[in-house]
Amino acid sequence: WLAFHDPEIADPDGWWLLTVDGVDAAICLLDESRAELGGGYVRTLGVDREFRGRGLAALLLQRAFGYYRDKGRRSVQLGVDSESPTGAVRLYERVGMRPLRVIDAWSLPVVDR
Repeated sequence: WLAFHDPEIADPDGWWLLTVDGVDAAICLLDESRAELGGGYVRTLGVDREFRGRGLAALLLQRAFGYYRDKGRRSVQLGVDSESPTGAVRLYERVGMRPLRVIDAWSLPVVDR
């Protein structure tokens, strides 16, 4: 994982993998990209389809909140596709998170002719 993350913001102490009966089920990767602003950042949060609906993502987020609180941070942020069918937005609201900034991303596919 270190090879894929900027060493200036990588925080391997805040990288957690949950297993269920020895099977990789969920992952949370934190980084220090918001440290200068007094915040923490959840770079990656994911739960394997087989293990969704068991509260694993909420558990990892609660751990992230405590981790950053103990580091003296004032907030925790993450980015999300609000149109995702996974229910991520509902999860974030359920654990107490609220939108800070909502953006539209635009794209134009470029195809060789």
